[in-house]
Amino acid sequence: MSLHHFAVLSLMALLRVPAAQASVIVDSRWTDDQGAALQARLSVPVVNSCNGWTITLTFNDDISHIENSWNANFVPSSTSSRVYKLSNLSWNGNLSPGSTLSGIGFVVRYSPQSQVEPITAVFDPPCGSGTVETTTPTPTTTPTPTTTPTPTTTPAGTTPTEPSTTAPPTPPPPTTPSTVCTTQSPSTTPASESTTAPPTPPAPTTPSTVCTTQSPSTTPATESTTAPPTPPAPTTPSTVCTTQSPSTTPASESTTAPPTPPAPTTPSTVCTTVTPSTTPTPVSSTPSTATTPQSTSKYNLDEVLEKSILFYEAQRSGVLPAENRIPWRRSSHLNDLGNNGEDLTGGWYDAGDTVKFGFPMAWSTTVLTWGLLDYPDAYHATGQYEYMLDCIRWPLEYFLKAHTADNELYVQVGHGETDHDLWTRPSDGTENRPAYKIDSSNPGTDAAAETASALAAGYLAFKDEDITFANRLLTSARKLYTFAATSNRVKYSDSVSDANNYYPSYDFKDELVWAAAWLYRATGEAEFLTSATAWYDEFGIQYSNWGFSWDDKGPGTKVLMYQLTSEDKYRQHVEDYLTYWMPGGQIPYTPKGLAFRDQWGSLRYAANSAFLALRAADLGISSATYRSWAEGQINYMLGDTGRSFVVGFGVNPPVKPHHRASSCPTDFNVVCSWDAFNSPDPNPNVLNGALVGGPDGNDQYVDDRTNYRTNEVTTDYNAGFQSAVAALKSHQLSLRATQPTESPLTEAPSTEAPSTVAPSTDAPSTVTSTTAVPSTETPTTVAPTEPGVLWRHAPYAADDNYLAGWQPAQQIKDDDQNAAVVLDPAGGNEYVLRVLYPQGSYRPGASPVLGGIQFFSQPFTPGTALMLTYQVYFPQDFDFSKGGKLPGFYGGRQTCSGSKDAATLGCFSTRVTWRGNGDGQISAYLPSPQSQDFCTKERVFCNFQWAHSLGRGSFKFQKGRWNTFSQYLQLNNPGVHDGRAEIYFDGQKVYEIDKLNFRTTESVKIDGIYFSTFFGGGESAATPVTTYTYFKGFEVTEKI
Repeated sequence: MSLHHFAVLSLMALLRVPAAQASVIVDSRWTDDQGAALQARLSVPVVNSCNGWTITLTFNDDISHIENSWNANFVPSSTSSRVYKLSNLSWNGNLSPGSTLSGIGFVVRYSPQSQVEPITAVFDPPCGSGTVETTTPTPTTTPTPTTTPTPTTTPAGTTPTEPSTTAPPTPPPPTTPSTVCTTQSPSTTPASESTTAPPTPPAPTTPSTVCTTQSPSTTPATESTTAPPTPPAPTTPSTVCTTQSPSTTPASESTTAPPTPPAPTTPSTVCTTVTPSTTPTPVSSTPSTATTPQSTSKYNLDEVLEKSILFYEAQRSGVLPAENRIPWRRSSHLNDLGNNGEDLTGGWYDAGDTVKFGFPMAWSTTVLTWGLLDYPDAYHATGQYEYMLDCIRWPLEYFLKAHTADNELYVQVGHGETDHDLWTRPSDGTENRPAYKIDSSNPGTDAAAETASALAAGYLAFKDEDITFANRLLTSARKLYTFAATSNRVKYSDSVSDANNYYPSYDFKDELVWAAAWLYRATGEAEFLTSATAWYDEFGIQYSNWGFSWDDKGPGTKVLMYQLTSEDKYRQHVEDYLTYWMPGGQIPYTPKGLAFRDQWGSLRYAANSAFLALRAADLGISSATYRSWAEGQINYMLGDTGRSFVVGFGVNPPVKPHHRASSCPTDFNVVCSWDAFNSPDPNPNVLNGALVGGPDGNDQYVDDRTNYRTNEVTTDYNAGFQSAVAALKSHQLSLRATQPTESPLTEAPSTEAPSTVAPSTDAPSTVTSTTAVPSTETPTTVAPTEPGVLWRHAPYAADDNYLAGWQPAQQIKDDDQNAAVVLDPAGGNEYVLRVLYPQGSYRPGASPVLGGIQFFSQPFTPGTALMLTYQVYFPQDFDFSKGGKLPGFYGGRQTCSGSKDAATLGCFSTRVTWRGNGDGQISAYLPSPQSQDFCTKERVFCNFQWAHSLGRGSFKFQKGRWNTFSQYLQLNNPGVHDGRAEIYFDGQKVYEIDKLNFRTTESVKIDGIYFSTFFGGGESAATPVTTYTYFKGFEVTEKI
């Protein structure tokens, strides 16, 4: 990682308040030729109901300016350069008590000599009490170079690595002990004031480290002269480092306060472990040798995803919802009808005009949905998952309307030339517009096939969210596919002459293969794969290298076919395409590194290929090379040239996109005309998230509304771009999951005053958290919290049966042949449990091939508040398919296999599920009823017939390494919905939910472990190849 932008991992301190906790989270800091900068975000609890809010943000020292901000208005104080007043936007002003206002962020610029932290944020009345403030610890000092790296001029991996904008992991459980370390320096040079970086392993002249363990109780801290501690395993105390100068204040009295300024005398180092137990927990003496993995973006990808979705909301036609977030848009074109009066309202306007072109709209929907399906973690982590479902649902519902008969599809509404002769608001259009369709007499193979692809992809997105809607999508997809495959094969633009003037199709063959592949992915039915395979070869898709776009699905089909089959020939064709596109291939490059396919929408072609490169990288094809190239292309669009090409984002973004509604006066009473088009002023309405056409082949770009080559915006420009950003965000999250991280810690809520915490003079004295020293070591198999270990599975011996240590155990199926004790696949001499899943196997009892293993074990005394921890290993070539099960707790009867059973039999189970792409969740079989707001809680997906999904997408299983998973359950009191569940991943709390109902009688306890692992639920989710998982480190602990 470049020192020019050294990413200090997230710091967070939480202030205990009566109602809730609030935080300012510093995601990264860096220094460049403009000075010092940091990026931070707020998470503020709402105490009272309010309509409109303000927050006072105060820095510890003078700042230069707020360089970038999102989700709030930032207004500088007229009296102080340290104070900003934040206020709500039009769509996030209404707040309810108990909710949390989040997603507000900023980048601040300041002098490297300034100490802008701590930062405080006060939520002004009436929303807050005025006492809910937040602060960050004293900043980490990073090396400050005197020069700035040369801007990247080629995309071939030369972009300097930048700080990640990934949110810090959720703090570990309240009882997790923390350790504070400082280093005793032999020189007069002040020690680094880092609260995050691990101490350097001692050399002969390196100062020694003094570590003491401090308990919240009165037990004296113990001292140790060990080397710098390694980072915590799930139950190991976390380590935090600060530097203190000698003072009259005892070192043990400050575990959180910022370091006092260094005096000429030697600053001392104190390492204190705060533990809830009366027995000090030893720390390892092995120093960390971690290196920081490469960050995936210098830009705020969360903001890019959010704003790109807002762009699609600005393109909506029809009756806008009550929660419309685009204040300058109103319902429009409510008279869009088919030739026989069919309702054709809805859908997206294609670009800056108001025509609805179905062919590019369908491709855009397919590609956006592809990104959602394969990178759901990106949308979950950024809080955009539900918005994204709404985003794609809008055109999908329109396609269902437009599919008016089995062999009939409306593909365009509005006449191109008539529409383009007007410059007015969409809501001013009240005329009846012509509608154009394809049918048996005037077929359109490509449009029917592309719409079938969009609907099939939509089915996959909604099948676990709204099965009724999803089934409608799949039914329509099948019919349109049949129409495309069996009718006379004709390009739709040959049947619809007006479409030929704007979106003429080059061929229909690529759409046929593309649609067959998507139907296969949606259904798992072999006939679709057979057709896709045959047509792929027959139509020569392997030679399609010009560029992935609304008109050429060939390149995307190569990647999708490899994703579905893992066949080497498709892998080779993907490599051929990307070789064609990368430097040294056939695509010319601009001087600043943009792959320049064509002058019309130059950025969209590069973005589309970047998305395919990222899919290839995540499928294991030249991962580092393709990801680096793709990131370079996206970074070009986000600001690497010195300007952003995304409206409303970054430095010097476009302000005059070629877009009617955006350019019209904000006052709806003022007529919009060609005067708005010709105005030299920026568009009055910001078209957030829109990617403009882009520069010419020499990187020249003029922000000119009248130039629709450079400043046009369209739904297809953003589709591949947004999915590429989602892929980068997902990779960013996976890096955070695998890299050593500093873990923000907080003590358990208490009515007692904090013990022996020396307050900073700049921050409230109740700050009780700091950050932990990272480690590259695999977490040990102990739970994230002590005090009591009820049961720990003993390590296997070479000749052990797999049930050794699990007694008493009750097998469910005769599946011994699928289990074996083998050496650790990650290396070493440890023996672990291996589970086999033969090709074609899925749910036991339904699959003709028995895969996985299932048994119940009761090796511990039943309880009502317990934590289960274990580690699971997925091989690097593991195919998650559509998901599968992993072990969890059970209570009551062992036969709970659905929520209905749970209600009638008095039982529950909380097995773990991996989903496609490795997303994790708890599949909870719980009795009814649950609390009234249960189904609306974050990351909850209700299914009262089978299992509820808890924490879906809150973590992601990684291949090729051990993943540590923990679930903590606190059962409810019978008759009261006061149960609780928490999920920990790699030692970090990633999800929690309360008000759960696990039981209706006292007799139901957490009785044992339901060791259950297999693929999917049905044949379509069967494992495509024979594969394995590995397990170790099971234990059950109490949690206080």
